[in-house]
Amino acid sequence: MKNFTLTFFVILFIFLTGTSFVSAEDFPGEWLGKWEGKLNIKTSSAENEVDMSLEIIPFSENRWKWIIIYGSGNSKIERAYELIADDLSRGLFKLDEKNEIILDMLFRNNTFYSVFSVSPNLIFSEYRLENGKLYFKVISSDITNLNITGTESENSAIVNSYVIHNTQTAVLEKK
Repeated sequence: MKNFTLTFFVILFIFLTGTSFVSAEDFPGEWLGKWEGKLNIKTSSAENEVDMSLEIIPFSENRWKWIIIYGSGNSKIERAYELIADDLSRGLFKLDEKNEIILDMLFRNNTFYSVFSVSPNLIFSEYRLENGKLYFKVISSDITNLNITGTESENSAIVNSYVIHNTQTAVLEKK
């Protein structure tokens, strides 16, 4: 078990330290502006599509308005957040939801990543800017619905795997 765990963490460390960190050219750069598209929501029993937009506006030094709008007309839901640069040299940001909730975000390779839980859901989100398009993804799992495998041995570890019950994806284009 010790060899397996040590090898895993050494590989993870090499991978994480080998990736590029944020630079002034990466953000905000092309990220600023209004992005629009369709959000595709899939669960095990249904699929739905709604309008989605994200607007990123400079607010002050190292702060940006991060406004997400889902739906349109009477079913429109607007989320006015604030993105805060916490440690640019390490790519660390905070997303302040303006309701006492602040999410940690990591910016690497022109992508924002976030992992958080809202009981009982574990949620992974990603915003990636590539070739002039902004790709959005959310994956969620119920942490009470887990599959435990593996053993505590030299060549294995005990691993918790979570069933994914919801995915949300969008490709947003700048307007």
